[in-house]
Amino acid sequence: MIHLSKRSGLMNKIGNEKGFYPSFLDLARTRLLIVGALFSLGFLIVGVRLVNIICLQHSSETLYTDAATHRGLQSGRADLVDRHGVVLATSITTSSLYANPRVVLNAEEAALKLSKILPFLKKQDLHEKLKSEKGFVWLARHLSPHQISKIICLGIPGIDFMNDQRRIYPHGNLIAHVVGFADIDGNGIAGLEKGLDARLRSESNPIQLSLDLSLQHVLHDELSNAIKEFSAAGGSGMIMDIKTGEILAMVSYPDFDPNRPNPADQKAMFNQITLGVYEMGSTLKIFNTAMALDSGLITVNSRYDVTHPLTVGRFKVTDYHPHHVPLNVKEIFTHSSNIGSALMALKSGIERQKEFMTRIGFL
Repeated sequence: MIHLSKRSGLMNKIGNEKGFYPSFLDLARTRLLIVGALFSLGFLIVGVRLVNIICLQHSSETLYTDAATHRGLQSGRADLVDRHGVVLATSITTSSLYANPRVVLNAEEAALKLSKILPFLKKQDLHEKLKSEKGFVWLARHLSPHQISKIICLGIPGIDFMNDQRRIYPHGNLIAHVVGFADIDGNGIAGLEKGLDARLRSESNPIQLSLDLSLQHVLHDELSNAIKEFSAAGGSGMIMDIKTGEILAMVSYPDFDPNRPNPADQKAMFNQITLGVYEMGSTLKIFNTAMALDSGLITVNSRYDVTHPLTVGRFKVTDYHPHHVPLNVKEIFTHSSNIGSALMALKSGIERQKEFMTRIGFL
């Protein structure tokens, strides 16, 4: 120990004589200052980023998202109302969930937490979205206030909400086939929502329809009762103002809820009145009778023998409910006699029938 002490003293003496130690200390101080400055800069960058994520992210991300996605959102869609001003379709402001995956710190953890609050979303799908390199991804549209509150409490960086528009139909199935519905982005898909899509996008005032909701209720109830009574697979009905041609009510069954449409159920989505093409059947007798009377060859009191089937080529014309006495024109129309109507058409002749049908626009 004595030997080492003496040696150390000797080295100190040599170092002091050559001026080595002061320069070494200056160098060490310089290095310490540089390292300290680098650490401070690193902490400053991390701190600024945390402040940006926690405090400033909402406004900056919203601006980014506005520029990136608001082109695809609908700012508004005019209401549809009936002839008395009752709202049939309107838009409400909701909140939708989106994410900036570049800011999400732990995609797997975030996906797990969100899937527990939003069970209709698959954890795997959320994870794939949250770990992508995109700057914006939709996670869920039109959330309830309760769901929004729970998600906010999670405090996940990179997750935020955006104002969105949702189309709602207060009367549900009652006006389904007339009004139709719009998709999640506010694009008209069926009914008047599709037919008037351009106007609904451009106008701010409600668009009034000829529909009368009171008559729609009556027609819907009567049709539903008739379908139940006769165990029918479907049915349709319409009320029209014959003076103006306005449709006052229109019902097709089966129907659907336009608030939750299911395009896979094609039978319910099919409007039998506007989309169906059917043989006129006995309704043609209305015009056949009018044609016969218009010809002047037949009067209301003209009688025809309907007691036997009418043979036309290899076909036989019969009545669903046979009659055993001759019928006049009024009775033929009242009882919807196929034989009597055919005899009236034969009496009028092909040329008169063709001319009359052309005149009323049938051909």
